[in-house]
Amino acid sequence: MGLWWAGALALVVVVAPVTVVLLNRILTAVDRIRDAADEIRTDGAALNDALEPVPTLLAKTDETIAEVQVGAVRYADSAQLLLLRSEPQSPARVED
Repeated sequence: MGLWWAGALALVVVVAPVTVVLLNRILTAVDRIRDAADEIRTDGAALNDALEPVPTLLAKTDETIAEVQVGAVRYADSAQLLLLRSEPQSPARVED
């Protein structure tokens, strides 16, 4: 019966404090995770507000690209005509 009491005493003296320490470490990690999750939620809400005008801005970008494309095609066509009209010049021969 004495060994039974010794085992119970060892359980209370050794295992219980170790369990409390481990639970404390877990709760500390849970608090840090909760704080990080709160920050993510706050930043996500702010990001959502910042991204609200993006579809309108993309539509404006598409319009601008279409306008620039027309001018770029006209320029390329003109440049091609100029290059085709010009006669290739033969390099000058240098005689010794």
